[in-house]
Amino acid sequence: MGVFIKVTESTTAMLHEVIPYVTYGILSRDMISALIHKKGHMRKEAQVLPISNNQVVEDLLGTQGIICIEDIVHSLASADKSVDKVLGCLCPFKLSKPKEGALKKNRQPFGKGGDWGNRRCEINELVKQMI
Repeated sequence: MGVFIKVTESTTAMLHEVIPYVTYGILSRDMISALIHKKGHMRKEAQVLPISNNQVVEDLLGTQGIICIEDIVHSLASADKSVDKVLGCLCPFKLSKPKEGALKKNRQPFGKGGDWGNRRCEINELVKQMI
């Protein structure tokens, strides 16, 4: 599973609680776009709809000025004023298992050769293998 979160003081505190169980980092705009196009789904009431065309986006977020998939990508990449509405509509991403050898399967932080914790921009390579 993968999710986007808005970085705030409270989300940072919550993230520190789960660091030994997750890996995270800052995705590039290109990777955000690939993730939305290939694995993106949005909630509309009780329905989960794939983000397969701009009409789905406009129906759900048109009142916020978000009318196409690239507007979602821009909002997430720049954390603009509409990012909260976008995050409220996006479903968690169902990611595939990474390729063999991508994870080291040891319980060390990423900075010490392990898997968990902050990968910074290197998260892009891992996500690329999982979409």
